Amino acid sequence: MRRVRALDSLALVAFGLSAAACGKDEVESPPMNAAITNEARPLEPGCFTLPFEVDCDGPADDLALLDGICGAKTDFLSWTATDAPAGMATWVGPRKGPLLLVFNRLDREPSATENVSKELGYAAYVVRQGMADDVVDTLEQWREGEPVESGAVITFDAHFVACKMSWEAEGVFLWRSTTIAFAWTAAEPC
Repeated sequence: MRRVRALDSLALVAFGLSAAACGKDEVESPPMNAAITNEARPLEPGCFTLPFEVDCDGPADDLALLDGICGAKTDFLSWTATDAPAGMATWVGPRKGPLLLVFNRLDREPSATENVSKELGYAAYVVRQGMADDVVDTLEQWREGEPVESGAVITFDAHFVACKMSWEAEGVFLWRSTTIAFAWTAAEPC
């Protein structure tokens, strides 16, 4: 059974950008999930094969729990730094509904010009609380979340740089009996 539901991504971006300026500096990084693979590919025209909208495929009970994540637009997300030597965290979903939290991590500090796509580890969680008072508190809800079981990510670009699209990837995640698939671009706010 497939279900896709549209979401006002502009409201999420505005909330994310304003909340990032008001909150703590970094998110506590969760452990990376070894069952989520990562492959690096060059960022070229036409490289994305998945849509910039979350597509969910699974049983009705799972889809009901993901209401608002499925159909969310992912072409302009915001990322926040984690406390790993280098890491990014982002969220997908409605302000008052469930969220999919996606994290990457690098166990060293790269230069700002270095594309570290091939070195990243990933983790992802489904949380039901919705947005917290600020972005960091929202992303730190991973502790109460349910981790995805596995996944496959293709990372096209990953630079730890603010003010530009610096995390571009696509992935398919397995949560319970449901696949969650989408492409995303994310920037760290200035």
